[in-house]
Amino acid sequence: MDPILMRRIGYGTVMMLLLLLMLAWTMSIAAPPRPIPAGAAALTGRTLAAQLVRYHQRVIVEAFRAGGPRNPAWDEDAERYLDDYVRAINRLPGAPTFAALVPRGAILAEMGCDDPQVLYVYGTALHQVERYDDAEAVLRRAVTAFAAGAAPRSRARLAPRRLLEVCDVTGGGGPEERARWQELAIRWTAEALADGSYRPDESRLALAELEKSWTPFYSERFAQLTAALSALPQADPYVVHMLTGRDAAARAWAARGEAREPAPEAQQVFAARMAVARTCFTAAWQLHPAYPEAAAAMIPLAMAGVAGHLETPRRWFDRAVSAQFDYLPAYAAYRKALQPRWGGSAEALYAFGLECVRTRRFDTDVPLEFIQALRDIETVTGTRAYWRKVDAYLAVKALCTGYAQHRPGDAAWYRTLCAAAAWYGGNYPEARRLLDALGNTAQAAVFTRYFGARYEQVRVEISAFTSPAAKKIALARELEARSQAEALRAYEAAYAGLTDSLAKRYVEQRIRALRAQAKFAAGEWIDITPDATFTGWRRVAGTWSVSADGTLKGASSRDGLLLICDRAFGEQVEIRGEIVFLRSPYTQFNAAVVVGARRDGGEFRSVTLFARERRALLRRGFADTGAVELVAPVTDVNTLLMQARRGLLTISINGMVVAQDVPCIGDAGPYIGVGGHYWYAGAEVAFRRLQARRVP
Repeated sequence: MDPILMRRIGYGTVMMLLLLLMLAWTMSIAAPPRPIPAGAAALTGRTLAAQLVRYHQRVIVEAFRAGGPRNPAWDEDAERYLDDYVRAINRLPGAPTFAALVPRGAILAEMGCDDPQVLYVYGTALHQVERYDDAEAVLRRAVTAFAAGAAPRSRARLAPRRLLEVCDVTGGGGPEERARWQELAIRWTAEALADGSYRPDESRLALAELEKSWTPFYSERFAQLTAALSALPQADPYVVHMLTGRDAAARAWAARGEAREPAPEAQQVFAARMAVARTCFTAAWQLHPAYPEAAAAMIPLAMAGVAGHLETPRRWFDRAVSAQFDYLPAYAAYRKALQPRWGGSAEALYAFGLECVRTRRFDTDVPLEFIQALRDIETVTGTRAYWRKVDAYLAVKALCTGYAQHRPGDAAWYRTLCAAAAWYGGNYPEARRLLDALGNTAQAAVFTRYFGARYEQVRVEISAFTSPAAKKIALARELEARSQAEALRAYEAAYAGLTDSLAKRYVEQRIRALRAQAKFAAGEWIDITPDATFTGWRRVAGTWSVSADGTLKGASSRDGLLLICDRAFGEQVEIRGEIVFLRSPYTQFNAAVVVGARRDGGEFRSVTLFARERRALLRRGFADTGAVELVAPVTDVNTLLMQARRGLLTISINGMVVAQDVPCIGDAGPYIGVGGHYWYAGAEVAFRRLQARRVP
């Protein structure tokens, strides 16, 4: 304390001021959070969406027009083509599909159009419809044309990245070519932040565009991107701060891991990297406090206690949603901060979810945060208790009614969501009433999206618990937790008087499952291949079917190929089966069995067999980083045996032990799954004779 100041105004006055300041700080922490700013004046994502449309018009259509006429035979058609592409990527009403853009692009190419933007759009359309070989040829031309021209770098940077992605499927491009495309993608990305692609008031657009295409490609080459940006002092500082902060934060969390009490060394690395992230995010927020990204990025730092003195997650959340009311990353980050492991509670999550419903802003997705909050609570508590609360269902009903009124075209979706919430909370009569009223308009995808359930199986369950034997079936289900033998007898007794076909199917499924569990407990092999209804299995990605002979077939989609068994088999288990390669149009042809996966996929250990290379990899998830090459005799038809004992795996392929004492990862159980690592459609694999048994 300054002694001169003390003498001038008096010791007592100074101490009183300090006490008042401390009291103000305490009150600011203890005070209830200010309401979410949901008024009509609140800014929403529609503002950014409208800006993106104008930006795309400028850097695509107007940039093409500014280049001057090239050929009267195709100039006008090319401009309309680019304009339709802008409408397509912004999902404007009446926009054409990418499939519709393919023949138009082909005509322009045949007419000799060599404009890089046109070629890129054509190549992108071919990629979207999975004509990979054609896409590679066109995108090669686009990259060459961009390199020779003066098109905005914000558009040019996309071409080499997409070409690399396509060549991952086709196998095209040698090491030197790929290295050149990678260098172009990094250099053009940096130049896009400095060449005028984005105006001074478009920093948010630049960040949104970059983050939309941000993949491990950029994360793994961030040092190269940073070096390229350092040579461009005019690069947008807001975007540079945000990208640097996000990279530092991601590396901090990677060093810390998910442990509740990380090792001291890991904690030191975490703190050092988070200090970099805090500096970057704070600088970005000070540059543009009216943007939500930096404030939202500070929420996890405040959650972890590294955001600075007196900075709370709620304070940064309030700042973010004051900038944009429906900035959903802020809501997701704040929900995580409200979880018990970070000092929150189930009640706090529930209260926040209700707060979101009460905004009544059904023109946004904010009220739907209540559904996400209920899912978070279920995850941290392991029960559906909050779904069963009467006021929780009333809140879901209110938000579904609000959305159905505000979005009449999607009314059936939200009415189905209300029915699904009633079912999930155990209110079977209400669920049946709502679904009967919906009839054929019920949206089956609601059950998959929000609850990972198949609509057909849900109807079976609802029929059982609204049948005349509902009380007997409910008693049998309760007995499952205490005595499987008693539960089996109770189900058999309930089945005797049933007439409803769907209710009978439910009881039959439970009887089969309990009999299989008894055999499993006795150490006998049991068949775990799903039946045609996929009861007990969860389709995460790809298309799955079961043939009459019991063969499980999977067809890849662009989001992958994965099917997870809902059952946790325990830590002492053997799993065996056959992996059969059927067909694939491209070189990346593989199939995998995974162990340790959560029901939603989550983290797992995978054994992936590759058909063309005749090799096998042991991986964490499907990531190549840290993968272990297995010396294995891979053929078109392969037998696989995986033994899990006390958290360690032993793996045999075609009778040869290829790995021993491999630590399991993911949830205890373990859950198991089958699939493959894909980013394209058209590959088909089969799994036969899937069996499991408990081992001592």
